[in-house]
Amino acid sequence: MSVAAPTPTTPPPGSGSTLSAGRILAVIAGALLALAGAAAILGALVLGAATLAQRDDGFFMSHTERVRSATAVLEGETLDLGDASGVVDEALRELAVTARIEVDSVDGRPLFVGVARRADLDRYLDGVAHDTVVDVHDDGVVYEHHSGRDAIAPPADADVWVASSEGTSPVVEWDVESGRWAAAIVSADGAPGVVADVRVGGRIGALGWITAGVGGVGLLLLVAAGLILWAALRTPSAPAPPPPPDEPR
Repeated sequence: MSVAAPTPTTPPPGSGSTLSAGRILAVIAGALLALAGAAAILGALVLGAATLAQRDDGFFMSHTERVRSATAVLEGETLDLGDASGVVDEALRELAVTARIEVDSVDGRPLFVGVARRADLDRYLDGVAHDTVVDVHDDGVVYEHHSGRDAIAPPADADVWVASSEGTSPVVEWDVESGRWAAAIVSADGAPGVVADVRVGGRIGALGWITAGVGGVGLLLLVAAGLILWAALRTPSAPAPPPPPDEPR
């Protein structure tokens, strides 16, 4: 007596544990979005901490460094912010970037602090003895000396400065623009000898909005990742059984 082979049965949809190719791709996409969202949230936390670290006036400031020169002029290295194409300027305006230099005269002599375009400052210092700060490290400040005559025209009378201040504790704030720039501390009367305590820093006025924007993007990415992963990993409900046939009357 022969026994008929059992007829294979097809499991209902969703009863298996194997993911389709489309669902695997969805899981990968969701995981990548989750990583991007987590990175954005972490970035927002770092920016938030930076915002809280600002002083009451919104500036990040360096520690105080004492600088000195036997000449009448002490200048910083060139700050190169690209060409004046307009793109850099637009970005700096949108970010509301402001630089600040705080100077305290050590010997009580009035000092002049100014920011100028590199070419204009070179013209003002042409043939004048001065020192340039080329490095600052734990062991002190490194200078480069430029020989020349001791006499220099009073800095307040020069037309090279885009921002300047004078006194025993001058403070300069400058809305940063593209181009090549340099700052200088000059003896207010043009006589040799500069000794000062200096702090430099900056402020990004749009930092709070940037922080909020990055955090918002991170939250949206995490929500999108959660929805994608939920849709990809959930088990579909088994279809409802068909209704029983009508009984004959």
